[in-house]
Amino acid sequence: MQKLSPANCQDVPMGCYGVTTPDSEKNILASYGAGPCVLASFYNKDTKTALLSHISSGTDIASLDKVIADNLGDKNIDASLYGGLDNERLCSELRIRLKNNKSITVQNDELGKEQDSMAIDSKTGNVSLDDIMPSEVASSSLINGNTGQDNFLATGKRYSLEKSFDGKDCPKKDYSKEIEAIKAKYASIHK
Repeated sequence: MQKLSPANCQDVPMGCYGVTTPDSEKNILASYGAGPCVLASFYNKDTKTALLSHISSGTDIASLDKVIADNLGDKNIDASLYGGLDNERLCSELRIRLKNNKSITVQNDELGKEQDSMAIDSKTGNVSLDDIMPSEVASSSLINGNTGQDNFLATGKRYSLEKSFDGKDCPKKDYSKEIEAIKAKYASIHK
């Protein structure tokens, strides 16, 4: 996998998913800070389309079916599943959902284990589990929180995954302000 940078890598925040292709300016998707959440990547080998989702306890897992069908089609999809530490309910629900989806082959199932970050490269379909620093990814417009997760915490009602990035619509942009904001936020957290 190529070196991650805000120029080629897009963050996927909790409760969201991103989709990209090799033709996108941001052809790598990454997420970090998983803890009890699940990081699930999907790759259509025929179209070279990558999808990464950061699934929390508040996510309606059924919404993943539509996300996959709308963005990856219905055949030749590889999946890699990581994270979900101490979240047996979420891991079990996701395994059952994907087992019933005949278009998906689960290549890696490391659910229930500690895994903090994941990246997927749309050029190759390769998944990296190396630690990801906030400075290595372009921040999402949803970086200040996900309203679905907030509502789940307040009401207990699950929410659908929200699209945070679509590589087909990726505008060219200067990311220096976002990088500095993430670095400052990361520095204040890890003092």
